[in-house]
Amino acid sequence: MRFAAFDRYGPTDVLYETTGPPPQEGPEEVLVRMRAVSVNSAELALRSGAMRPLSGRRFPKRLGTDLVGEIVDPGTSRFATGDHVWGMFGRRMGSAAEYVAVDADHVPDGWIRCKRHR
Repeated sequence: MRFAAFDRYGPTDVLYETTGPPPQEGPEEVLVRMRAVSVNSAELALRSGAMRPLSGRRFPKRLGTDLVGEIVDPGTSRFATGDHVWGMFGRRMGSAAEYVAVDADHVPDGWIRCKRHR
């Protein structure tokens, strides 16, 4: 699985694409195949090092908190395979990836949710 990461603070050229195993979802999570990801000002501050006191010095770090994608494995949640969802990754980072395992509560019914169009 491909994902975006950085191994030091700095400008955009510290970002790189790498690979790793796909995530394994927990009992309260859903597996989402990512279709889009945004970059917000907090992520820019994180990457630049402006949030170093909160983000720490451990690397590599991943980017992405917002997600748009398609449910691949709904687990025991209220979603079904193929549902298109939008949500937030939560406190963790890492939605700039091919797949994410995210808490089903971070993709609530009140947010954009629709069945796949065929």
